[in-house]
Amino acid sequence: VEGGAPIENSRPRRVRRMRGAWLGTVAANGILLLGGMTTGILAARLLGPEERGLLAAVLFWPSILAELGRLGIGEAILWRSARPDANRPTIVVSALVLAGFTSVMMALVGAGLFPGLFRGERREVLGLAIALAALWLPIVNLNAALEAADRAAHRFTRVNLLRIGPNGFYLVGILGLWATASVSVATLAWAVVGGTLVTFALRLATALREFGAAPRWAEIRALARAGARFHAGSVAALVSSQIDRIVLLLAFPDVAVGHYVVAWTFAASGLSAVTSAVSFVLTPYLSHEADRERARALLALALRRTALFLYVGVAASVLVTPWLLPLLFGEAFDDAVPIALLLLLTIVPLTLRQTIVRCLQGFGEARIAVTSELGAIVTFAAAATALLLLLGARTEWIAVSLFLSNSTGLIYCVYDLKTRHDVDPQLYLLPRMSSLYDLFFTITTIATSYLRRAT
Repeated sequence: VEGGAPIENSRPRRVRRMRGAWLGTVAANGILLLGGMTTGILAARLLGPEERGLLAAVLFWPSILAELGRLGIGEAILWRSARPDANRPTIVVSALVLAGFTSVMMALVGAGLFPGLFRGERREVLGLAIALAALWLPIVNLNAALEAADRAAHRFTRVNLLRIGPNGFYLVGILGLWATASVSVATLAWAVVGGTLVTFALRLATALREFGAAPRWAEIRALARAGARFHAGSVAALVSSQIDRIVLLLAFPDVAVGHYVVAWTFAASGLSAVTSAVSFVLTPYLSHEADRERARALLALALRRTALFLYVGVAASVLVTPWLLPLLFGEAFDDAVPIALLLLLTIVPLTLRQTIVRCLQGFGEARIAVTSELGAIVTFAAAATALLLLLGARTEWIAVSLFLSNSTGLIYCVYDLKTRHDVDPQLYLLPRMSSLYDLFFTITTIATSYLRRAT
């Protein structure tokens, strides 16, 4: 693992497939980044800070309910599909039934909760939020179940092509609304729903040709039990990753929310194009890897490359943020620059922690997600309470609290990885000459393979 060569030279066919899947995912993430930045810029410029914050509220709460209603079904599909006797068509159809049922239940929950969440000036979009929960929420969860099935089968080309769909159709919708002077919070929200609906229809059409089995009650129960193992961690991860926006939406005006959303979009999008591809591709392979020593070596190598990219990417982003963010989103979002700088620092512990947790789920481990996320939540609550009460209600203190909470979660993940799997943190946390050699080795290997194909 130290120089990268032992992993790269072992099982070359499988490594080539994994590398190809990773490169395809990075390419798809790059397209998603470009589309996401474009839609984010257009929405910010067309709506302004206040209405951009209102749009964030309309989309945020239904998406939270969608995450809560997934019940760990995606992770359960990956875990169940890795069994030697797995009947994949039955697993997928049963998962769709389970996802549909839980989505309907959460939509009903949303109809009861939203009147208390959309108060004051946000009361005008209450009906829109309830409609989104009723229609968008089931589509999102059924789409996620089908995507997990494709990942379990290592169909990353299909996965990545369809992942681009919602953002691409949303971009087309924004441009159409802009051309017809029909831009509003409601029309942009329905454009998001439309993009997701079209993509789900395409994904379902491709899946129906392959999964013709009937759902089985025994498989539904097995998926529910397996998903429940991961769901506590998923809920904790959801709260931990969204707790800053929950506090903002509950305690800050729409203008402050709009600035924060733009800052987060700018800070997270670029780096996540590469880093999120690691756990996205690696987790299914770790689920199928019988040799645990080799699986741990792969994880250590992936973490080292992720960390090195984060260090370089964050340093470069900090230098360009003060002038690039206002240039892209407009001078109305100048106040988002300090928040974006703080969030850039947060990306390092957040990404490393999430990568460790998601990859260890490939080993069937669920406890680390719960423990690390709870530690992050407690740290955020304590830090945010102290900073907001002592220093005033400023969004910068939310970003500082988020950095502290993710650092706490990362410390626990590093400790767990060392004690339970004997992965030395120095292998991936500390940049050194071997890391640079590894990066050079990876780039030259990929470049050589593509040159051979081209010639």
